[in-house]
Amino acid sequence: MDVRDLEFAAGLTRLVTVGRYRDLPDADIARSVLDSAGIETYLQDEHIVSLNWNLSDIIGGVRLQVEAADEQAAIELLRHPVLEMIAFGDGKKFVQPRCPSCGSGDVSLGQYFGVSDSRPADRDIWRCNACGECWEVTED
Repeated sequence: MDVRDLEFAAGLTRLVTVGRYRDLPDADIARSVLDSAGIETYLQDEHIVSLNWNLSDIIGGVRLQVEAADEQAAIELLRHPVLEMIAFGDGKKFVQPRCPSCGSGDVSLGQYFGVSDSRPADRDIWRCNACGECWEVTED
């Protein structure tokens, strides 16, 4: 245990929430951005969501927290837009999916059981976090 751990355990460290995420992978990505910049991060309620993801909406999602002194730097890093395309050395590229309804790039891939539309519930589909539109994964 180092000094920071002892301060945290004693309640001397003031944490602030800089992001809320419905899904744990999205929280982990944001956390890795901050960690790579040297900002200490804490995930709250990650275990509840990992045990029962249906509770995520009820509890307000996974909270990404940082020390109060790092709040502004963390918010600025998290505001950077998602890259539209990532090129790999082998000539392949990843193009960020966009919602066909509203054009948002804030989308998640997963199995959304209970989505009230005609798509089979056991297939991976994209879901727009901005407008709620869902569409099936297509092979390019």
